[in-house]
Amino acid sequence: MVTYHDQRFDHHLVDLVEMKRLGTLAANIFFPALSSHDLKLLMGGFSNANFFVENRFGRYVIRVHSSGASIALREKVLLSTILPKHEIIAPKWLDMCLIDGVTSISLVEFCEGEALVKGLQDGKTSRDALFNVGQSLAHIHSIKFECTGLINEQGTVKAGQWNFLEPWPKFFRSALNGRAGKRMGARRLATLIETVETHWPQIVAALTGPVLVHGDYNPKNILLAGERPIVLDWEFAHSGHFLTDLGNLFRFDEWGEDQSQIIVAGYESEYGLLPENWRDLSRVLDLYNMVEFLDRSRELPKTFQTALEIMDNTFLQLNRGENLR
Repeated sequence: MVTYHDQRFDHHLVDLVEMKRLGTLAANIFFPALSSHDLKLLMGGFSNANFFVENRFGRYVIRVHSSGASIALREKVLLSTILPKHEIIAPKWLDMCLIDGVTSISLVEFCEGEALVKGLQDGKTSRDALFNVGQSLAHIHSIKFECTGLINEQGTVKAGQWNFLEPWPKFFRSALNGRAGKRMGARRLATLIETVETHWPQIVAALTGPVLVHGDYNPKNILLAGERPIVLDWEFAHSGHFLTDLGNLFRFDEWGEDQSQIIVAGYESEYGLLPENWRDLSRVLDLYNMVEFLDRSRELPKTFQTALEIMDNTFLQLNRGENLR
């Protein structure tokens, strides 16, 4: 059962007591024949909470989405339609309900496995499993869309909705002019803008077409069933640049050089050779995630500090001209 939380970020920004209450109400809807439900907290992120429940019908995960129905509907179309069609291994979507007219709650399959992050910490992750992690990501990126943007409940992307190929879409311009820009300071903000704009022509040139991007592909969201990866938590999925996921995956120095090379080999075996400077470009794209972290309305000391450290480390790496392939 997954219980890991990344201590570099603030987690459970939602009221867990309230989330469990909502989850219990949903369990009554999903399993009306049962009089009681024992919900156990699994890991959750900024805006959701996951609860494990086991009963005579089976083992399930109840996902409480506090950020609105659109995310729940996006996960529904991905887990029930898009991913199975392309034989990508992820939890099966089973049902969804709305509680109090506001909160969308999903019922999904509980998948047996060990979190990749735990296997890495214990030193037990095999070379074949790492190779498969890379191959799985390439398989995700084989799903193509006509344009970049957010995936709707029909499984399509509306043209012009949100162009991820612009260096500074409206959201990011607003963030840099507001909370995010203030938190990073004038000097860091200027360096960020210069860094992105300098690398942008190469980022656009590396894009072979808009693809399905998981948006949070990292060791805490990957289960290993033996050596087979199961990919969890699709709430940030969108149509965008494939290097975004690689930037997320290799964000922290938690990989040995040999481990990262094995993952890249698995990826390239399915996707094709990456650009020579893929690591630098993926780090630049990951700066957008840092902007989103820094734009949060709540004060999140650990998250903000981590985001600023990642930004500074990226600037340092790029200025040194290191090729981190």
